[in-house]
Amino acid sequence: MELDVPTDRPDLDARLAGSGFGPVRSFDAIGSTNTWLADQARRGAGSGLIATAGLQTAGRGRLGRTWIAPTGSALLMSVLVRPSAPIDRWPLAALAMGIASLDAVTTAGAEGAWLKWPNDLIVPASEDRKIAGILAELVTNTNDPEGRAVVVGIGTNVNRPPEVDPEVAARAIWLDDVGADIAIDDLLVEYVLGFTRRVRQIEVDPTSLLEDYRDRCWTLDRDVRVELPGSVLLGTAIDIDESGRLVVRAHHDGAAVAVSAGDVIHVRPASR
Repeated sequence: MELDVPTDRPDLDARLAGSGFGPVRSFDAIGSTNTWLADQARRGAGSGLIATAGLQTAGRGRLGRTWIAPTGSALLMSVLVRPSAPIDRWPLAALAMGIASLDAVTTAGAEGAWLKWPNDLIVPASEDRKIAGILAELVTNTNDPEGRAVVVGIGTNVNRPPEVDPEVAARAIWLDDVGADIAIDDLLVEYVLGFTRRVRQIEVDPTSLLEDYRDRCWTLDRDVRVELPGSVLLGTAIDIDESGRLVVRAHHDGAAVAVSAGDVIHVRPASR
């Protein structure tokens, strides 16, 4: 299989017409759609370019983790966006994709899905098994300030493969496991149209975006263990601040700590 050679998707482009997103470039296989789009951003590609793949051979999650899904089992997609908002709001793009994706899978029939800060869609009733993961990356290594961009990638488990490694099955769940019946291309369209609306919130009303995220975030109001570089924070998640950081009330001294990155573990018992 030849890698890194995209094909056009005029069928998807037509469905996204007027959204501000597109064209769609589709790969049978690629190392990482995020990496490819970041390179296109450095070359001057316009806002709205989308890359999707049947298979990623070097898919990446947060903190450098790999994301591997058999062909036909997942939506693997990245979008390039240059929001017309101050750059300090651009990290909210990950939250925007989270809201858009959760709304799309819920509309498709997924039962019991929530957002887990900072970048996951989970099903709490299944011991927090993961439906999707999001990775947003700021592209700034360019001589042209106008060349800066955000690349937002999302990998979503859609169709459960016939065989699943037990270690993967312990952590993952697929949309068809939780009542959703949607084709991968249809899910892509719903994600992008929802993301379009949410990017507009980043630009004109970030407060409402954060309110919408809080309403969908399973992490809030529960005890958490946050694994940080060189330390562990135990506390209660109390808020998402204006920069998209998780605010945790530390158990040991009651201080409010804003966390921008870290592994968050929901401490049992939990109900909502």
